[in-house]
Amino acid sequence: MLRPEECTVEWLLTSPDAFGITTATPLQRAIARSLDGRPLGELWENPTVRRAFGHVLPPEGVTPAKVCIVSAIWCAKTILAAAKAIVASQTVDVSGLLPGDEVRIPLLATGRDNARAAYSHIVNTLVAKPRLQDLLASEPQGESVWVRHPSGRLIEITVAALSRAGSTLVSRRLPCVIFDEGPRLAGDDEAVKNLDDSLDAVEGRILDGGCIMIVGSPHAPIGPVYKMVKERFGRPSSDCVVIRARGPDMNPVRWTPERCEELRRRNPKAYRTDVEAEFADAEETLFPSAFVERAQRSGPLELEPVPGHSYVAAIDPGGRASAWTFCILEATASGYRVAVAKQWTKNSEGIFRAGAAMDELALDCKRFGITELHSDQYGFEQTSALADDRELTLLLTDWNAENRWKAAQSLKLALESGTIELPPLEQMRDDLVRIRKKVTSNGVTVDLPRGGGRHCDFFPPLGLCLLYPPEPPDDEEKPEKLEDDPILAELDKRARGDEWEEAARLCA
Repeated sequence: MLRPEECTVEWLLTSPDAFGITTATPLQRAIARSLDGRPLGELWENPTVRRAFGHVLPPEGVTPAKVCIVSAIWCAKTILAAAKAIVASQTVDVSGLLPGDEVRIPLLATGRDNARAAYSHIVNTLVAKPRLQDLLASEPQGESVWVRHPSGRLIEITVAALSRAGSTLVSRRLPCVIFDEGPRLAGDDEAVKNLDDSLDAVEGRILDGGCIMIVGSPHAPIGPVYKMVKERFGRPSSDCVVIRARGPDMNPVRWTPERCEELRRRNPKAYRTDVEAEFADAEETLFPSAFVERAQRSGPLELEPVPGHSYVAAIDPGGRASAWTFCILEATASGYRVAVAKQWTKNSEGIFRAGAAMDELALDCKRFGITELHSDQYGFEQTSALADDRELTLLLTDWNAENRWKAAQSLKLALESGTIELPPLEQMRDDLVRIRKKVTSNGVTVDLPRGGGRHCDFFPPLGLCLLYPPEPPDDEEKPEKLEDDPILAELDKRARGDEWEEAARLCA
């Protein structure tokens, strides 16, 4: 039977009587202590520990409500989560529960097969180690095992599946919830079964002393874990601790300088995610996340009209499942600014009110002195009638492969040159980062991946605005010749080039 002083993640991680990682690095031990809210002590003097926590000491004396470990591979992050599940099963407060309350520790991942990794670590260790066998209340059955809390209450540890609205996680009391491969789990705007809904379902069901754990290696710079890392790394609190752990800092035996360099040479993207624990764009990404984020202003979501400046507006009415999106683009002395960007979706009753959306955007157009609105050909007649009723003229553009590519090239050049400013709107950022370039037999095209009812919906109105950009301010010196404008000159150069040469350049 475990003694109280042994009911810690660090003991379970490092003891030969448990998971047995006797050579745990300072960073692995520091993470283990932080999972229990224990002081890091002398470990905080280690530079690898400080770096992983964003140089801010995590809270002490309280178990963090949520811990997100974004780590390199081969670094025991799943074992850390498994150890925390066992600790939670022995230390959470169950005093207020009724006899009929079910207590469960769910293990979730991108699929049941992935979730079995944490389950396997837990079950095999409990069965194999004599010091832990007394915790077992029964023999493991399939994907479920029962352990006994010191109070005598039974707690189930089981593999679970992501479900609509987190339905598999409700109706139980939860000492701990583990989301493995968290960076690959979709958000509520991407999939019906997603991490956002699951977190909402469990937040209020965690027992005192318990926690939510999200672990995994970085993936693409989209999704709820990416946002969590972006917002909370270096800002630890009792609510949330985010840890970013490099391979050599967690497992220098595996990640030697020679092995790191070999992977970096063979596959730079895999090296970035699997060793450096950094999120990485896919090779076919058209708009790199670093450029999009650099373009986002830190100021207001919407701008006020500026006298003497010109504006254009565009709308993407979308379909029955996707959002309506709307942009107003402003020309400045140094480039362009997205002054307004909005979207409208179905309400809680599943009803979309196109008239209400058109009322709102008509007010924005009036505020900026805009009387014409660009749109694509889809649903043009119905949208045009709504616009006419509000004294707006809808201008038709055939939104085809050629125009999409031209708009994408304009936006790409503006992002690369830093001549466009975007609003601090996460949905627009995610839409742009998801866009891919695709090489076909006819050349290079723009691929707008669909997910969660969206179709990169902010790109069409922004792209239409860039196809018909506003005039620069009157006091701006307009280029006399095409070659005097570097963006237009580069676009013209690429337009005259061979499509297969362009494909090779983009995919290099």
